[in-house]
Amino acid sequence: MKWWVCIYDDGTGEVSQGEGDRPDPRPGKVVRVAESYDTEAEAQRALDEYLREIQEGSPLKSASRDEAVTTKQRRGLASMEPARQREIAQLGGQAVHALGRAHEFTSKEARQAGKKGGWAVSQDRDHMARIGRKGGNATQQNRAEKGKGAAQK
Repeated sequence: MKWWVCIYDDGTGEVSQGEGDRPDPRPGKVVRVAESYDTEAEAQRALDEYLREIQEGSPLKSASRDEAVTTKQRRGLASMEPARQREIAQLGGQAVHALGRAHEFTSKEARQAGKKGGWAVSQDRDHMARIGRKGGNATQQNRAEKGKGAAQK
């Protein structure tokens, strides 16, 4: 009999005993099923170490070596306040404009892009029928409401 360590996505884990291949873990997303251990004490030590790593936010090596699973941490721009993110984006925009690398659409280019998008959408006949029907119904409803208002006066 071997002892197995299962780590779950909610930050908990368990040690269980089983034969042969990996045990059936409890319901929930398993982040990692560690290697088997010969004694319960070894498995418990490994579980404690994994849980400590999770609490500290350091990555766990998953069953496939090239994947690293970490607890959800906001890093980089995601960790900043929205106002600070906008400031950084603004600086980037100003820099590319100053270097002459920014692309600004001319009215001709914008017209061509809109035409291309409209052409692509119009190829879906069902979609065009739906939006046409929706517009027709809205017009009919608006006219009916205007008629009620005129009749009440």
